[in-house]
Amino acid sequence: MAQEYCYLITALPEMIEGGGKGFSYGKIRQLIVEELLDEDVELLKLLLLQYDNVNLFNTLNKKIAAGTASFDTRGWFSQAEMEGFAAEFDTLPEYLQIFLQNYKDGKDAVSGIGLLEQLYYLYYSEISQKNDWFAQWADFSADLQNVVAAANARELGIAPDKSVIPFNDNADKIAKSRAADFGLGNSISWIEQINKNFANPVALEEAIDEIYWKKADELADGKWFGIENVLGIMVKANSIERWLRLDTDKGIARANDLIEKLKSSVRK
Repeated sequence: MAQEYCYLITALPEMIEGGGKGFSYGKIRQLIVEELLDEDVELLKLLLLQYDNVNLFNTLNKKIAAGTASFDTRGWFSQAEMEGFAAEFDTLPEYLQIFLQNYKDGKDAVSGIGLLEQLYYLYYSEISQKNDWFAQWADFSADLQNVVAAANARELGIAPDKSVIPFNDNADKIAKSRAADFGLGNSISWIEQINKNFANPVALEEAIDEIYWKKADELADGKWFGIENVLGIMVKANSIERWLRLDTDKGIARANDLIEKLKSSVRK
């Protein structure tokens, strides 16, 4: 029988109280890690590795050292650990070991796409094998990442090929289609949401939040006290933390709105 996290789910509303800068992402994450079984901590780690991907890419390209990119502490590994991985990486998840060995040898994991896209291809390939939740999450996340990347390429008047991760069957359509919905409007309902808000960066980010939250709820349906819902709550906490880090009136207002939605969802 799958582990149920009744105490954790019922304790979260109190942790979420405060709103705005009173919201403690670190405390919520710590509570979740402390309450999970070891095997479920590994699942949480897989989810958070998406931020480590960007941190590693920026570290290798010296963007963090140059001050052109900030280190995202939502990842699993610390900045000190990340900086050491360029030399020693045999304790990392397998996909990161493969990526770093390829980087060291000057080889491509997938030809024809950018370095960060190669890293995400390896990441999605690894997490998709873990369980049904991650298989669906990898497909969904790759589609969303690819649609936004291809839309950006169209806006810049360049071919999207190098920006689209060839992870699933939809990738080829997204890379090659000239249709507004990339020929996927009948199978991916949220594409219209992306297109409608694409011209406004803030509205686009809000739309992406809504798409991620809806998918997290869908994957947790009927598993309220299971790890599926815990992962979904972490997805939502991650997006709230991102808005708070903007440290602007708009960012705080958006974060407060999302905090209220999260409080409502964990109390139902």
